[in-house]
This record gives sequence, C-alpha cells and structure tokens, in this order.
Amino acid sequence: MIGARGWLFALIGLLLVACQPPATDVWGPVINFGTIQHDQPPAIMPTSQGTVFVWSDADATEARLYAATARKPATILALPTTISYQHSTYPALNDNAHLLWIDQPLDEGPRLMAATYSPDLIALTGPIKLSRRDTYHYAAASLPDGGLRIVWTSGFISEPTLYTLTIDGMGRPSFAEEVRFFVTHPALVRDGRGDLWLFWLWEGDVYRGRLVDTALEDVEVVTSDVALQRGDYLDAFYAVMDETHTYLLWQVSRADGSWDVQWSIGTKVGDVWTPPRPLAFAVDPEATVQTGFNSGTVQAARSGSNANLLQLARPLPGQNRSVPLSVVTQGEEATTIGVLYLQNGALLGYQSLAGATVLRAPTIAADPSLYLTLAWGQLGPAGTTLNFITSQPDTE
Repeated sequence: MIGARGWLFALIGLLLVACQPPATDVWGPVINFGTIQHDQPPAIMPTSQGTVFVWSDADATEARLYAATARKPATILALPTTISYQHSTYPALNDNAHLLWIDQPLDEGPRLMAATYSPDLIALTGPIKLSRRDTYHYAAASLPDGGLRIVWTSGFISEPTLYTLTIDGMGRPSFAEEVRFFVTHPALVRDGRGDLWLFWLWEGDVYRGRLVDTALEDVEVVTSDVALQRGDYLDAFYAVMDETHTYLLWQVSRADGSWDVQWSIGTKVGDVWTPPRPLAFAVDPEATVQTGFNSGTVQAARSGSNANLLQLARPLPGQNRSVPLSVVTQGEEATTIGVLYLQNGALLGYQSLAGATVLRAPTIAADPSLYLTLAWGQLGPAGTTLNFITSQPDTE
C-alpha cells in the first residue's frame, strides 16, 4: 500500500511524466508487460524458456500472484495470497524457481511464505508458511544444489529474533531454527568460496558473522549504521560482493520526502571499512570500461565534482566480477533509470537507460550468459504499468 508520502511522490511523478526522456539505444526498447495497483517492482527470474516476471495485484474478487514473460501474457499463479509484498525469486532444480514473499494471512500478522514455479508459469509447490510469528525482513542466498538458505527476523518489534532454515531444490523446507536475538535488516551474501556472510543492524552498528548451518561465527562490528533523523525511514539494507570488496547499501526515505542511498565499503582481506556516506557519481563521456557483463557500452564513472546523487538503488545479489546496481537519478528536467557498476572498492561505470517515474528502484537480474534485465512499475496518468528493459539482443 502507498502511504501519504507515497501518494505525494506519485503526484509529483505524474507531473513529470510528460517530460521523460526516451529509452537510449544502449540496450533494447522499454517493453510493457502488465499493470499493477501499487509501487512494488516485480521479481525477475531468467530461465531457459525466457525471463519470468512475478508480482502481486488483485482482480475483481481477490488478491493474486501473477507471472509473465515477454511473450506469455500475465498468468495467475495458483498460490493463494492476501497482502503480498517483498517478492524475490531464485533458481531451483530443473529450470524451476523458488519464490519468496511476505504475506498477511487472515487473522494473522505478516508471515514469510515460499513456493516454487515452473518456467511455463505453473505453481508447483506452496504456498508454504515459513515463519510463525510477526515477520519484518528476510534475506536469502542460493545454494549449489538448487536450494536456498533463508534468514528472517520475527517476534517482538523491540526484540527481533533471527531465524534460519533451508529449502531444497524441490521446494521442501527444513525446520526453522533460532539463531540470534536483537537483529534487524538481515542481508545475506554467498562469496566465491561458498561461505555465507550475514550482515545486520542493531543500535547504531553494522554487524557481520559467518553463517554456518544454524550458527553465527566470527561475529564483529564492521562499521557504523546510517544516522536517521526524526521522520526518516530505512527502506532496505543490502550486502553484495565483488572479487576484492564487500559493499553495504542503505536505501533511505527522508522526512522531507526525498530519497538517498548511502554506502560503505569493506575489504575482503584485511577488514578495512569506511563509514557510510552518500553514493554519488559523475560520468566521463570520453572513456569506457569493461564490466564483466554483456551489457553494451559503459561509460567510466568516478566520484568528485559535478556528481549525481542517487535517489534509489538496488544491487544484483551475490558475488560478481563487478557489482551492477539499478539506480534512479533526478536531473534538472527528468528522472532516469540506469545501471551503476562498482568494482575493487570504487565506482567503475554507468549506463543511462530510460526515463521513468518510479517510487522504488527497479529489480535487476542476470542470466547465465551475463545479460542484464531491469523491471519496474512506471507511474503514469492512467495508472502504473510494468516495464522491463534488457541488454539481450533479442527479448526472447
């Protein structure tokens, strides 16, 4: 649901929509594949039969979970839902996919749910209720066997408790285990060696620990948390890696109605961390860079003078050669969606992709051939449309 502040942003967005720049020719065209009644972007899952998008909406009678591809229209997944949000999707066995979301069943508080679906848009298992108490945030990481390691926070809001379990490649969960008290905003990332690193926030600090089965090892404070003033709100907290560094990202909604993105960098060897600071970049139009992804021409990016502050950002999960972020920047005349790349503890490159009016950063995914796809909900005079753009030379 969009609160009062969200409706204000939406009104501003509708006033700006007429002056949005067209999509660039860096990638393909922006493609519309549906409509929604809220601002949550769809989850993205590349498969051998095409990229699948999953989202929630409602028909004339009840709330629904939908899936679509570039060539298959919106299909209702046979997964009952009430109020679903925070959708995410991960590869399972046999080209199928895991789907996670938070729902609010009748007469209950928010619960973490799971299911699996096939690339031809058929629900295979679920919905399975993973959490049994009020649930606030969750994170997950793919395992080599097609399964998932999942963590979430539940319980009293003043004393949130971290829980974990695994789901196998067929979508069958293990029993949930309690891991640690006093954890908010867990972020989970699997490194190149297969170790799972959990980051979380508590009372002004960022903690890190290595998650081994259901226990946390080597727990320590790595840096400070972002300072929030009265009326500010932390929308999301992320942790991602490249081959040399870890990056922490805070998506903050400020009391004055603005957004900003803070980031912190830590070395993977030596444990040197920076305090969080605003993420901003400037483009060098005379230089291009290689990112390790099949994403076309990427201009070099740097910090310094004439930097563009990010309003919204969402990273590609996990560890990659470089770290692509779907980002939203506000220029003098229009709002632009693009991809900002990080590598070796610094800004690497940037691509401006399309004009948009959004309230959330686009979701971002990479297929096995390292083509990137972004998807978002575009605010417009007639409602919110679902759009995507991809670096693939052919959309299916």
